[in-house]
Amino acid sequence: MGYSYGATATEVAVNTETGEVKVLRMADCFDMGQPINPGLCEGQIESGRTMAIGSALSEEVVVRQGKVVTASFMDYKMPTALDGPYNDKVTTSLVPTHLHRDGPYGAKGFSEGVMVPQSPAIASAIYNAVGVRINDIPITKEKVLDALKKQNSKG
Repeated sequence: MGYSYGATATEVAVNTETGEVKVLRMADCFDMGQPINPGLCEGQIESGRTMAIGSALSEEVVVRQGKVVTASFMDYKMPTALDGPYNDKVTTSLVPTHLHRDGPYGAKGFSEGVMVPQSPAIASAIYNAVGVRINDIPITKEKVLDALKKQNSKG
């Protein structure tokens, strides 16, 4: 068994009129022991990043009275390539660390770990942009607008 480590930094733009959040830039850095195929590892991070943007901002299965009411993928908002930052606005770094003694050629797993820091990084970027903290995902437009209204009514 081996533990993988990673970090993510995110910059967003928040439309305070509509609640829309746009991910502008992301930087990811992950340790997976010795990367056997670095290009494949970078691709795994990049695809996980896109998947995590969907999880953080739009994907939601709605259940009411024990029944799923998200009827189809038309209602389940999965991200597309247009929902993430452009290629020149992302950085993916691999950190080859000491050889993992139990992994093949010193490698260790990391792929699911890519999802872990993404939502908190996006939520923190929203907080840094507009000063509201949202603690449950997905961070929808409605949640952003509600949080902004509460913030404005306090001050």
